[in-house]
Amino acid sequence: MVSLTDILYWYQKQKHLHSIDIERAGTPEWLDVILPYLRKYEGGSFIEIGCSPGYVSAVICSNVRLVPYGIDFSPMAYLYLESMRRVGYLNATLYKGDIGTFRIDKCFDVVGSVGLVEHFTDPFEILDHHYRLTKPGGIVFVIIPNFRYVQWLYHFIFNRADLSFHYLETMKLEVFVKFSNNKGLDILFLDYCGKLRFWGVNVEGNKYIVYGRRIISRIIREVTNRFISKITPANSKYTSPWIVYVGFKKKMFSKQ
Repeated sequence: MVSLTDILYWYQKQKHLHSIDIERAGTPEWLDVILPYLRKYEGGSFIEIGCSPGYVSAVICSNVRLVPYGIDFSPMAYLYLESMRRVGYLNATLYKGDIGTFRIDKCFDVVGSVGLVEHFTDPFEILDHHYRLTKPGGIVFVIIPNFRYVQWLYHFIFNRADLSFHYLETMKLEVFVKFSNNKGLDILFLDYCGKLRFWGVNVEGNKYIVYGRRIISRIIREVTNRFISKITPANSKYTSPWIVYVGFKKKMFSKQ
């Protein structure tokens, strides 16, 4: 399994983070999409693959009572437990390790990841790990950024270094259709999600260039959030920041 990132990448991304205060962090666009599917598993088990720093599990479990688990190989993985404690989950379980070699005699009602699959050059291999951890009758959800089209232009100008750690070929709906067909999953939801908005800026390099880059990118983000996003369509492959997939694992499946 070839990853475009490594432990150092995630350490650099998360070393200044603290446990997540979900009230200050806000509500992600994709939450309302997946909540109706998650509520059917209230009280069941949920594992987040690539769980650090815990924001995703914290915001989900604050809306749906699930038994939370997480797996991550990042040195900052402990932030997952801190974030879960902040929302009242004192007994969340963290597995420290690489999902590629992770094995456990347990499957889960809900298996999900946010911002993970796009970091691998073979999306089907990492998606297979989601599938194998899911109970028959359970669901898989995957949320990835959509860095193609208009989103690509922003990241190419303001955050090109980080763009290279994302495999753009994963950011197509066809990838998830093929995955579902190969595994016999019923597609419950698959679409682009959200109104146009941007995030991220490269803060490395000459301090004057970085300062200028940050100022210009902030202006663009503010103008986009206040004006442009209001006149552009939501859930568009050309502008939306996310792709959301939810699949149901059948209790019996035999590939013809």
